[in-house]
Amino acid sequence: MVLSLFIRGRAKGLPATVKINLKVNIIDSLWVRILIRVDILALEQCDISFKYYILTLYSCESLVTNINIITRKDLKLSKVILSRYTTTILPGSISVIPISYKGVLPLDRDILFELLRP
Repeated sequence: MVLSLFIRGRAKGLPATVKINLKVNIIDSLWVRILIRVDILALEQCDISFKYYILTLYSCESLVTNINIITRKDLKLSKVILSRYTTTILPGSISVIPISYKGVLPLDRDILFELLRP
């Protein structure tokens, strides 16, 4: 499925709207909420300024738009989760990777798994 994301802002001093097409996969009845490193910010050459609350899209004539940043309490939890084995996941494929984790994963937040490279 292709999702069209429209962002309004200013480019070259004039009002502008950017359309970014994103390929997404929707999985019915997915019981886990896991995001595995899908980085559209790097693909679109985006820069987020937390100090000035703006987003700049350099791939779209340096369009600048205001952003709103909302934080949640105890948003970032850093936990070590180990994979039981090493595997390769091919692009566009789905794979189950058994993990080892002590404790309970929180249900009220999204989870981002990042590789720790040796």
